[in-house]
Amino acid sequence: MRQILAVTSGEPAGIGPDICLALAGHAGIPAGTREQIVVRTTELAEDNVDLDFARLAAVALDDLDATIRRHAVASVWEMTDRAVGRRLAEMVRDDPDQRVRADAAGALGGYGLQRELDALNAADGDAIVDILRTVVSDPAEA
Repeated sequence: MRQILAVTSGEPAGIGPDICLALAGHAGIPAGTREQIVVRTTELAEDNVDLDFARLAAVALDDLDATIRRHAVASVWEMTDRAVGRRLAEMVRDDPDQRVRADAAGALGGYGLQRELDALNAADGDAIVDILRTVVSDPAEA
């Protein structure tokens, strides 16, 4: 927990696998605190390109709280990792919260562009584009 507090207060620190596992299991960490952690680490990463909280953001994509998942999506929107792209596609298709689905679809836009530029594996890119097309054509998602 001290590592988390150090990171969120702006002190240099890394987020190791043990911290991510604690957040994934929530380990008694209140939703408000988890949200603050995701928001603050996203801000820190935007201010300092040497900081990488990708692992933490990936864990937060699976949080039980929709608000935290939305913050996590905002945190990963620039990532080009195939696993993150697949997870965002799953969220677009399956997340119970409409706002999370919409945010995840927006974050997938970069993957669609990568596919068009042949910078992304064709199979992964096509699957992402197909999911986005399906959602766009679904009247229930309008």
